[in-house]
Amino acid sequence: MHRSSYKRVLDLAICNEQLTSYIDSFQTSDQVTSDHVPILVKLKSTKRIRTSKFKHTVKTTNWDKFQVNIRKLELPTIDPKTTEQIDQSIEATTKIIQQSITESTTSKEITINSEKLEIIPKPILDLIKQKRRTRRKLMKKHRPKDKIETNRLTAKIRLEHKKHKQKTWREFCNSLNGHSVSDSKLWKAINSIDNQNKKFKVTKLETVNKELTSDPVQIANIFANHMQNVFTETNHPTFNQENYTKIQQEVPNFFNSNTNNTPIDVITPEEVALTIRTSIGTHGAPGDDQITNKAIKHLPEYFYAHLTIIFNASLQLNHVPDFWKKAIIVMIPKPLKDHSKPGNHRPISLLNTLSKLLERLILTRILSWLTNSNLISQYQAGFRKGRQTKDQILRLVQDGIEAFNKRQHMTAIFIDIEKAFDKVWINGLLYKLHHYNIPNYLGKWLQCYLTNRSFQIKYNQTLSTTRSIQTGVPQGSVLGPVLFIIFFNDVVKANPHPNNPKEALFADDVALWIASGNYKFMQIKLQERLNEIQEWMSIWRTLLSVEKTHYTIFNKAGLSYNNKIQLTYNNQPIQPTRNFKFLGVTLDPALNFHAYAKAINERAQKRLNILRRIKGSNWGASPKLILTSYKVLIRPIIEYAPFIPLAMSDTSQTILQRIQNSAIRIATKWPMNTTTEEMNNKVNLELLTDRASKLSIKYISKAYVNNDSIHNLINDYNIAPQLAEGLHSKGQQRDTIIGLIKKEVINFRRTNNLHHQPQ
Repeated sequence: MHRSSYKRVLDLAICNEQLTSYIDSFQTSDQVTSDHVPILVKLKSTKRIRTSKFKHTVKTTNWDKFQVNIRKLELPTIDPKTTEQIDQSIEATTKIIQQSITESTTSKEITINSEKLEIIPKPILDLIKQKRRTRRKLMKKHRPKDKIETNRLTAKIRLEHKKHKQKTWREFCNSLNGHSVSDSKLWKAINSIDNQNKKFKVTKLETVNKELTSDPVQIANIFANHMQNVFTETNHPTFNQENYTKIQQEVPNFFNSNTNNTPIDVITPEEVALTIRTSIGTHGAPGDDQITNKAIKHLPEYFYAHLTIIFNASLQLNHVPDFWKKAIIVMIPKPLKDHSKPGNHRPISLLNTLSKLLERLILTRILSWLTNSNLISQYQAGFRKGRQTKDQILRLVQDGIEAFNKRQHMTAIFIDIEKAFDKVWINGLLYKLHHYNIPNYLGKWLQCYLTNRSFQIKYNQTLSTTRSIQTGVPQGSVLGPVLFIIFFNDVVKANPHPNNPKEALFADDVALWIASGNYKFMQIKLQERLNEIQEWMSIWRTLLSVEKTHYTIFNKAGLSYNNKIQLTYNNQPIQPTRNFKFLGVTLDPALNFHAYAKAINERAQKRLNILRRIKGSNWGASPKLILTSYKVLIRPIIEYAPFIPLAMSDTSQTILQRIQNSAIRIATKWPMNTTTEEMNNKVNLELLTDRASKLSIKYISKAYVNNDSIHNLINDYNIAPQLAEGLHSKGQQRDTIIGLIKKEVINFRRTNNLHHQPQ
């Protein structure tokens, strides 16, 4: 009997998120006698709710038609004399390109039924229908034979569905052989298998009140608030206020020097055409103007002269339109992070394409000035032609092994800068450009380019309100990286004393190291240099992240000597670490690189699993495709710094060789007792150590000619190689990187009967 006095509480209601918009209200009812209260759900509409279908718009642009359409539109006659006329010219040109794209683009809306994405064969569908009929009989009559039949059909459906999925997978793997090795569809198909390539999508974001919201407008503005805080000038207590005031007062006088009034390097139509042909790719998302790189590459040739007039006017009048200084920022979730936190997303800035074309033309002039002035430190390897991360890795490792051979230890500090690119002090950057004597016309143009910038956050199809940018080099820009290394250039010393720490930069990654047999000496020298960097950071309003800055004491025995040295920054202790990852290479204290080999193996195994999945016993990808996939997907991980395998212990080298052996065994069947040499020779693959030797020789040969820091490193080695290799020291010496490469060169010459001296 129903008890009206009994208090009933609704414990839990579960509802699909897609259905919530159709629900008007929930109610409980006492009309049924039970210990549970039934729930009545009132829907807003009586129409059938279809959640399995969604619409997708496909747009296709006919580029031949684009060229025909754009020729029909008459370009305005322009000769901009004022900034307003520049804005009008750019706006008119942009509209012509946009209109031509619109008229040449067809849109087709297709409806995709998610239930039919996996096509189930008719025999399985018939079994499902039969099972449903049997189950209805069971629910109605409760006969044991109906239950047995239902269970039998359920098991059979599962088995048949499994067989169908296996057949579909085999057909997919076999289809890979129909693509050429250079076919982008092939690599997209292979990469789609990798779980790491999943695209994360933000569905909810944490508000200021720690609540979660899924409203697109709120999400866009939460991201905008976060990024506005990043792009806002801060007045940290450690910053030098006196220097700040001095520079702020000098801003109006920047780039007015008569001695540096270099004539404008005029842009030519031929230069515009060459830049479009060689420096602009066909891919890349457009900015707010929605003009793609592909549209720029398909512009008729007479457009080049028109753009040249606009670009030269921009240079002459030192003017960049505000709509060219607006970025659309898309937030990409970082892997393995809590995506409800705004800070766990990486901003990607999309800028107007015509603006980036002009930036490329400006960049050639800035690089020419930098080359002539020899301004950038030889120890900066980031964003420079002929410089790579491996340059700095080689310098550090070479010095470390040399120290071991001299019976010394080496201490290295790895410095992390907080929001380095986003927190560049713009007036400080302009001050440096002015005092580095950049040509006035470039300085004034950059002053306009860097100031009064703005951004909007784009989430799905929703835009946040427009916000201002006070700090940082423009994200996603062509000029941003080179402007950053100019700003950061003087954090290192131009000509450090031999007894002082050596330094290495790759963009904002900074490393300092010094070798000695005296711990106290290393501590004093490193602390002095840290204090100097602290002073530089104070002057140029930059913050160092003490939590992410670490030091390591490298020693031949590979022991931890954390208590031997104490280093501080701004009175905060810097923590030691054992295996620091510097520019992608894990450095253990003994520089044996066993931890690095294990890290490579861990990454490689995930990609080897992809090869295993697409290669069956009697079906799937061909051996040639498997080996090619290995060369493209896995071998570059091993060869990132090709000289490191040469310095590894035999155990670590074996770990890497086994990766290649596994790929060969996946591609072809080999008896377990087959030797490594036999397997590699049969499939025409070099042993990894042999290939590492060739790649290292090739790298050193180029770096010696094009890279001052590597050139000096090799010259210093050649002065006293016996000292570097520890030939006169007690105990067993260890070959340095350069020593190993030198031996490989000698062996190569002997093998190939080359008697001339190497350059």
